[in-house]
Amino acid sequence: MKAIITILSLVCCWFPGPATAQTCGVITCRNRIVCRDTASFPLQQCEPPGGKYSCETSPPAVDQNWFLPGFAKPGPNLVRYIFNHDTCFFSIVVVSADTAGAIAGPNRICKGETGRFTIKSLPNDTAYEWSFPNACFFKVTPDTAAGVLFPPGSTSGYLTVRGINACGKGTASSLYVSVEDLPDARIVRREDTVAVADTVCMNAEVTYLLSGNTSSDSIHWTAHLGKVTGNAGEPVATVRWGNLPGIDSLSAWLRNPSGCTRSVFRRVVIRDQHAPSPSTIWQFGCNMLVCSDSLAGCYQWFRNGLPFGGVVAPSGRYILDTLNRSTYTVLTCSDQTACSCCNLSASYQPLKTGCDDGETCMQVSPNPANGIIVVTVTGKPDPEGRILVFNRLGSLVRKERIPLGSLTVDLSALPPGICFIEFMGINGTRLTSRIVKL
Repeated sequence: MKAIITILSLVCCWFPGPATAQTCGVITCRNRIVCRDTASFPLQQCEPPGGKYSCETSPPAVDQNWFLPGFAKPGPNLVRYIFNHDTCFFSIVVVSADTAGAIAGPNRICKGETGRFTIKSLPNDTAYEWSFPNACFFKVTPDTAAGVLFPPGSTSGYLTVRGINACGKGTASSLYVSVEDLPDARIVRREDTVAVADTVCMNAEVTYLLSGNTSSDSIHWTAHLGKVTGNAGEPVATVRWGNLPGIDSLSAWLRNPSGCTRSVFRRVVIRDQHAPSPSTIWQFGCNMLVCSDSLAGCYQWFRNGLPFGGVVAPSGRYILDTLNRSTYTVLTCSDQTACSCCNLSASYQPLKTGCDDGETCMQVSPNPANGIIVVTVTGKPDPEGRILVFNRLGSLVRKERIPLGSLTVDLSALPPGICFIEFMGINGTRLTSRIVKL
């Protein structure tokens, strides 16, 4: 009889299987889930008490009748239970809050963009806690992916994620994300950098600038009711507005060296009125005049981009400070009072009509002239100096030697219009004056 009992015991060990509560009492312990950091607990909780326990999994996590979660391997741990010569087995599943895996996603992103980040699923985790404090982002989700919005006020920092299961939160994984600035610029009008919108006339030609951080490696200007006529890839663009009235916007698409892009806009209202053509600035002696078409009603002069002198009548004359080598432009406008509906001239730097000490200079008077003019050369004597007279077609009509002093030139034979007086010196000095022949 004893031999038969021994054989039956061996069969139970080699063929473990579920036992009834009356035999092994394992129903309350089978596949029990415990946390790794849980305190040790007595296996006598698996009724009926009085059996003997041992661990069949390495490393062993059973000490006499106690199960030690801190020594158990993660996952199922097989426990042998012997009671009244019967042997059976059951598993206790040990889980822990593990460190999340590596985060996959962009490590550089532009402000205002949303980045998508993922991790691999962790066993037994039921949720994941995502956090990026520098973008005020915090989210708990069962998904292993998260979309993070980086608002304009966000800064670079670490994105972290933790797995969450029945045992709590695991150690966080992190990814440093560099948050890049967007191009910071606004569109301004060259002659009025304060106004934020425009009212222009049809056919008006306006120059715009990008103000602010313009370190962009790519710029594209767009105007639906106008045409960008120059500098399309630069932070300055000239727009010729079309012949259709309406409301439009000028836009500039920018991309900075970090690869971040942004579009900026300026509202433009196109009036149902044509603007005069841009004027040409001429200098006659000490006077600077404009030549414009018949639509001109008034002018506004600018010196180095700043308005001066107020709105002037159609004569448009301004007395020059001959020693002030400023850059001048003039708005030519159709309205006589408001000085609106305008076009801006090209920049002009006047010729200096005064002379510094020891400097060779030429003065011509009168200008305009009907016949006789006097050409005066001052400065160091030049024995090879010559005066050349050209007609409006650029043909040489007279040539005279003038070492120093004055020379009388008769322009009576020339037709009305523009002619040119030029002084050429032996040392390379070259001076030119434009004369209006009446």
